[in-house]
Amino acid sequence: MNRTPAIDSRRYDLEGGPFKSEAEFNEFLISDAYAQVPKCFLKMAEHSLLTHHAIIFAHGELAPRNILVKEGKVVAVLDWENAGWYPEYWDFVKSFNAMDSRCAEWYDWVEKVFPVGYEQEFMNDRFVGTLVRHGHS
Repeated sequence: MNRTPAIDSRRYDLEGGPFKSEAEFNEFLISDAYAQVPKCFLKMAEHSLLTHHAIIFAHGELAPRNILVKEGKVVAVLDWENAGWYPEYWDFVKSFNAMDSRCAEWYDWVEKVFPVGYEQEFMNDRFVGTLVRHGHS
């Protein structure tokens, strides 16, 4: 928003954008790969990331800890620091970062919130996650 940089939650100190296209955004996602990653893996990642999605305003960190529910109704969504304009699959994919043994039913809720599944995008994101650095530098 306000043309501020995009943030990939894997790496809070890596910022980029605004981007002219989803392809440019995808380049950003793989731009912080480990030095020892074989070039063929980067090429596979580049070719597997899709470029046809609508760009929408996304929360960026949709997770149970960020959703306040009262009497069975959502009353607030918190923690908007990663929000911005992202490909339509972004919240679906990033919502799985919240999954752990304490919220095993989260996937059931994700299916209800996102009627369109982005399974391929999820798998692509996980693959990219194996190639790039995590945390703060």
